[in-house]
Amino acid sequence: MKDCLMDLYSRYREWILKNEFENEIKRCFRLGEISHKYGETIVYPTIVRIGLSVNCLEAVLNLPRGFNPEDVAKKSWVFNQSFGENVELKRVSAKTFILYVMSINPFKETIIYNYENIYSEIMKYDLPIYVGITARGGSFSYDMVEQPHLLIAGETGSGKSVLLRTIVTTLLLSKSVNELQMYMFDMKKSEFFLYKRIPQVKIVTHEKSKIKSCFNELKKEMGLRGDLLEQYEVSHVNELPKEIRPPFITIFIDEFSLIDDKLIYDLLQQIAAIGRALGVFVILSTQRPSAKILEGELKVHLTVRIGGRVQDGTNSRIIIDTEGCETLTTSGHMKAKTTKGIIDVKVPLLKVEHAKSILEPYKLPNEEIAEKKVEFEIPLKSAKKVSTNKIKKSKVIVWSDFK
Repeated sequence: MKDCLMDLYSRYREWILKNEFENEIKRCFRLGEISHKYGETIVYPTIVRIGLSVNCLEAVLNLPRGFNPEDVAKKSWVFNQSFGENVELKRVSAKTFILYVMSINPFKETIIYNYENIYSEIMKYDLPIYVGITARGGSFSYDMVEQPHLLIAGETGSGKSVLLRTIVTTLLLSKSVNELQMYMFDMKKSEFFLYKRIPQVKIVTHEKSKIKSCFNELKKEMGLRGDLLEQYEVSHVNELPKEIRPPFITIFIDEFSLIDDKLIYDLLQQIAAIGRALGVFVILSTQRPSAKILEGELKVHLTVRIGGRVQDGTNSRIIIDTEGCETLTTSGHMKAKTTKGIIDVKVPLLKVEHAKSILEPYKLPNEEIAEKKVEFEIPLKSAKKVSTNKIKKSKVIVWSDFK
């Protein structure tokens, strides 16, 4: 009898908790004006289901017809105001969201980067971007081929540099030189020195003349790839025959806001607009995001944007289109805007010394560097001598001949 009463009491407490949770969500809808108007009638999202686990409350939300899901994502701050920072609003589809409210803050724990732990997950991607751990303890990673181009922004100490280091290290460990080439432009001269002498890294530089030369090289490379897509009547480099398929190219620019050259910026916008089909992607990072620098056309093509701690809500809106980044207090706790909405994530700690020890076995001996520099100084020499007709007649293209 006692056990039966305890069970009834437990279920009653669960019912009370779920009802209170549902009522507070409805209050959030009203306070944040998360609604759609049909004539004189105001319609709010429907709470389809409330769930309860050991450490988490969850609510499945359905949007009425005509409701823009972006309006919900942009107003996720209202749930933080009501439930605290342990909140995640996940977009499942154009009409369904799931709201998670955790009882503990997972972002205060330090997570150490371990490639072996993420290997099985990221190897299913063509171009894996590993970010970290979500509020519910799951891993947050994605395929850059499916969600092209990335912006990382945040103040000093927010975790921006650690995240950049995590992304680069993961890519280098998971992709060979035949699968990936990197161009790294280090405007602060403080981030990318770790990656010198690694075969996949074509260049690490901060000099504007070299950066401009690289972008001109990349423009020609994109032209060659476009010719191949047209020749083989495919829409993406992944669909080309394996023997002629070019490697992916990732362009990293740290503190890209310091680039004040119009030609470089125009080429950057062009790559962001058409690079996905050609296998060319950009990853930009900055401490000080500004609406002037992140102009509409470039920003639209950065399908994933990750923000760490920033000064105010205005900077947060520039990065992820909504407030929230200004409330972050823990280093490594960041907010990611993806095609599925805003995701809170904890970036794993990867110190410089640790990254050095991981990458050292993959570095070229010093004596091979001079030869690599000579190769770079005469970019695309072979490509200039090869006409489009000749390319079309050839059965196999060795991409090293065009670099």
